[in-house]
Amino acid sequence: MRIVLAARGSAHLRPISNALQDCDVLNDGIEGIIVKARNVDQIAQAMIRAATNREENERMGHTAYDRGTKNNSCGVFVGRLLVIYEMVLEKTAGVIFRAS
Repeated sequence: MRIVLAARGSAHLRPISNALQDCDVLNDGIEGIIVKARNVDQIAQAMIRAATNREENERMGHTAYDRGTKNNSCGVFVGRLLVIYEMVLEKTAGVIFRAS
C-alpha cells in the first residue's frame, strides 16, 4: 500500500510517498519526499520537514508542477495515444473482424 499526502492548490505541504525507491511520478527531495513503507518515525519526520521548511516545499512544488505540466500536456497525451493506436494497427493488420 502506498501512502501519498498531497495538498493541492495554494497549500504548502508537498507529496510524501512510501515508495521504496524513486519512481516515475516522484523523485525523492526533488518533487516530494519518499519514505519507507510502515516506518512511522520516518513518515512523521517527513511530515514535520514538509510542514516546517517553506522554501523547500515551494521549490519541490514548483518542480513537481513544471514536471507534471511538461509530462502531461495535451500534446504529450495525444502522442502517447498515437503510439498505442499504431501498435494496435500493426498487430491487427490483415485481420478481418467478423460479427458473431
